[in-house]
Amino acid sequence: MRTFRALVHDYWSFVFTLCAATFCIYLLPFFFPPTYPVPSQSYVVGYNNKVAWTSLALISIVVLLVSLRKQNLVSIQDKSDVRSRSVVSPWWLFAALFMVALWNGILSLLVYFGHSYGVEDFYILPQLQKFYYFHRHLYSQIEFCYGQLLFYPPVWVHWLLTPAHVSLRASYYIALQLHYLLGLAMLYFVVNRLPMAKAMRVAAFLSISLFSFTPAMGANYMLLRYMLPIFSFLIFSRIVNPLLATTVGTLAQIVQWTDSPELAIAFGFAVVVYCCYQAWLQKTRLWFTPIAGSALGTLLYLAFTDHAFLSTFLHALRGGNQRIPLPSFEVGTVLIA
Repeated sequence: MRTFRALVHDYWSFVFTLCAATFCIYLLPFFFPPTYPVPSQSYVVGYNNKVAWTSLALISIVVLLVSLRKQNLVSIQDKSDVRSRSVVSPWWLFAALFMVALWNGILSLLVYFGHSYGVEDFYILPQLQKFYYFHRHLYSQIEFCYGQLLFYPPVWVHWLLTPAHVSLRASYYIALQLHYLLGLAMLYFVVNRLPMAKAMRVAAFLSISLFSFTPAMGANYMLLRYMLPIFSFLIFSRIVNPLLATTVGTLAQIVQWTDSPELAIAFGFAVVVYCCYQAWLQKTRLWFTPIAGSALGTLLYLAFTDHAFLSTFLHALRGGNQRIPLPSFEVGTVLIA
């Protein structure tokens, strides 16, 4: 009877969290339209992204606190968990890599030889051409809304394939392939380390792999961009030595900034919450040092990157280039947390 009551309680908790997250993400932001005029889809229709992500953060914190009170959190470092041995077969990964390379490659070829462009290609490709052919500097002379990880790989591919006379545009599509394949490998690593049954692991891997296909949307929508902070945090959270975690956290924080500013902030917030939890759980202040390491990583990145990056970052904070989120993984992030 107690188990049945627990299942009913968990069911209604799930329903309540789903309804609250859906309302806060897709309805509540329209009640508080943005007032600062910026070029964005959200500003035009009166959707306030700040209300959405603030609500999502608060719901995530409430879910975390409830989980801590119920003491039903599964330690990521607990290798004795039986479910951890129910991993997704590597054949799923090999099949996914082959299918993505084939499907995405064919679509890229059709776009390339059809002399057409994807959605983000209209924005990213001209910026790459300014950098490569006119020797402009990123951020100070080239406007770019994302991190360096989304900008430089096509240039590196072009340099490597220069003897084969591969164009910069073709190098861009090759880099997109590499982005997506690396993102799939990170996804495979993540789903095999989540505390869930094998069937759920397979379902998560298949659904995210299939429904995040965006070959026409450019590097901004590649799986690598969104899997990198989750992948990095899982590696960070499996370190038992606080001093080693500090070093890894510093380097990981720098990498997150090269990916995307908002994801870097999310990663830093996750590090703070996790380290506070570990300090409380293990009764040691050493776990506060990775928080300082994460802050150091941010300072190092800002010290060595072009200072014009800050103006781009502030433009994003004011709501520039923001869109209305589609019903996809925003709610799922809260529920998995």
